[in-house]
Order: sequence, then C-alpha cells, then structure tokens
Amino acid sequence: MPRMKRKDLLTAIRVAGYHGDKERAFLLYVKNWVSLRAYGREFDAGAAMRRNGDPCDCFDCRKGETDAA
Repeated sequence: MPRMKRKDLLTAIRVAGYHGDKERAFLLYVKNWVSLRAYGREFDAGAAMRRNGDPCDCFDCRKGETDAA
C-alpha cells in the first residue's frame, strides 16, 4: 500500500472509524506517517458520526444510496 496524501489518509481513517474497522484504520496508521493523536481523533470522529446518525461519505456507501434510488 503506497503512502497517501495526509488529507486522504485522515478521511480513510475516519471512514474506517465510521464502519468500526479497527484493523483497516490501524494498517493505515502504520503504513503512513501520521501522529497517534491525529489517528485517534479521526477514528473517534468517524465513530461519532455513526452514533449521531450522520451519513457516511465513503464511495461504497454513496454508491449504495444511488443504486437504491
């Protein structure tokens, strides 16, 4: 897995947090240069989005919404 741009990395960690995918989030953290504080903040933000009922903005979830419409 190649290194990602910081903005894309943080978004991917947030999406993993939304879906509760700790393994994916940790793999992203290990393979890319990001602080543990930023990792935790984004993962927790994704989990909070799910608890609050906010929609996920990942490609797979958006694709599912358009298929249902």
